[in-house]
Amino acid sequence: MAHEDFFRQLRTEHSEVKSIIQQIMQSSDKEQKFMTLKRELMPHMKGEEAVFYPPLKQNPETRMDALEAIEEHHAAEMTLNELDSMPKNQDEWTAKLMVLKDMLEHHIEVEEGKIFDSARSVIPETQAEMLLKNYMQEKEKISSTLAR
Repeated sequence: MAHEDFFRQLRTEHSEVKSIIQQIMQSSDKEQKFMTLKRELMPHMKGEEAVFYPPLKQNPETRMDALEAIEEHHAAEMTLNELDSMPKNQDEWTAKLMVLKDMLEHHIEVEEGKIFDSARSVIPETQAEMLLKNYMQEKEKISSTLAR
């Protein structure tokens, strides 16, 4: 059951990120919505990298999936940074946002399917509750540094 609490939290955050991207696409105030996306996405990715992926990297069955997911986070972060420095009213910005959307949707699909399934066998149920607690603390720490 504790596994599912952790995975439910990640799924909720994934849904929020997808929703924010949709709002950006439909909004006239792209700047504000984009800042919301960064505030949600960066702590999520960094929290997963700090707490969720390390045990997966230790297991030969899940190592490559974890490493690939981390690289996808890196590509998303680079794209976020590029979007951040571009004028939000240009077609090029919207095109780059669409690329980010596609990358994130693919990442989420693989993570919620294959990676979550394999994580259930790699991460003991007894550690799942601590995983969620550590993840939320890590996200909070990252959020507070981004707010500065």
